[in-house]
Amino acid sequence: MDNQLQGLRRWAGRRAMPRLYTELALHLAGEGYELELEGEVLSIFGLRRPKGPLGRLRRARRECLLRLVRQDDGVSIPEDAADPSFVAELLERLRV
Repeated sequence: MDNQLQGLRRWAGRRAMPRLYTELALHLAGEGYELELEGEVLSIFGLRRPKGPLGRLRRARRECLLRLVRQDDGVSIPEDAADPSFVAELLERLRV
């Protein structure tokens, strides 16, 4: 997971936040993800259903799958704001 986050930080660090938003929106188009750009913070949200036998009957919850924060020297990704399965899927789509 650390190697994946490092690769994503390196890839995102070379882009301005509005351009990063546009590129990620193109890669994730039509997959049900929502992107929000607020200043220097880019968040990617997805809908997840609770697990279990009755999970498919429950309403899907919107949860943050990844958060990228632009800092002076690059991009940081808070550990609590990075879903490992989503990060792996995103890196596969980006071919990083």
